[in-house]
Amino acid sequence: MSRLPLLPGDVILTWREPGGGFKEFWNRYFHRELMRLSRKRYPGALDNELKADHVRLCVESDADRCIGFEFTGPAARHFYVTQEMLKWPGLRVYRPRFSLNKLQHSIMDASMRYDGTLYDLGELIAFRWPWLHKLDFGSRNRVCSTGARLLLSHSLGRDVLPGIPERKTLPCDFAMHADFFRINHLEE
Repeated sequence: MSRLPLLPGDVILTWREPGGGFKEFWNRYFHRELMRLSRKRYPGALDNELKADHVRLCVESDADRCIGFEFTGPAARHFYVTQEMLKWPGLRVYRPRFSLNKLQHSIMDASMRYDGTLYDLGELIAFRWPWLHKLDFGSRNRVCSTGARLLLSHSLGRDVLPGIPERKTLPCDFAMHADFFRINHLEE
């Protein structure tokens, strides 16, 4: 396999149009809500920059492989990033502008502490209805965007998205923040 173009700390944003059924109704509702919140936070931005609804991180890579991590349902997990995955429609990869050579802690080590933790559906609900924040499953459980931010911030020893409340991190925040730049430019 040729070298995957990812480095630890790269943020992988994806989106998909939900299909039918109750689970898909739920996904479609929250996809629309994420778009609404994204448009509100970034008025005037193109929808293509805002439509990400899932965040994954590259936590370890070498010449032959890349290990990713995602906070997903039912539980957070590690996975192998493949060349085929990098060809998914709508997949975008963002790299931090800051140096990752000065990591205080390995992103892989940080992700190991969260492997198997529950997807925090309560946190997702609180994005839409803040008064329901008591449904949050606790600080160890996260949704994808707040979890990715937590791992990057912990590993660097500083907040990677200053100015945005931690528990209100949207997937598009990585795409829109000045400290991240897009590294894949496939035809869309």
